[in-house]
Amino acid sequence: MLTDPQLQIYTVEEFIRLDLPEDGEYELINGILVPMAQPSGKHENLRTGLLVSLFWLKLSTALRVLQAAIASSPNSSLI
Repeated sequence: MLTDPQLQIYTVEEFIRLDLPEDGEYELINGILVPMAQPSGKHENLRTGLLVSLFWLKLSTALRVLQAAIASSPNSSLI
């Protein structure tokens, strides 16, 4: 039986449940656990910028949906 977690094949569900060290990042590629190198400062800046942009996009979309729901409400004249 293989005990090294990197030598086993995992499903996504198994990967999510793995108790991996918190100081490392891993990817699951074709079922194989692959440790990732520490990201550079530039990578971290790009990642942070992308996450912030996605957050604001999601928030603005949610606000537009809410605004449309309020506008189509029968009591929208009260607002």
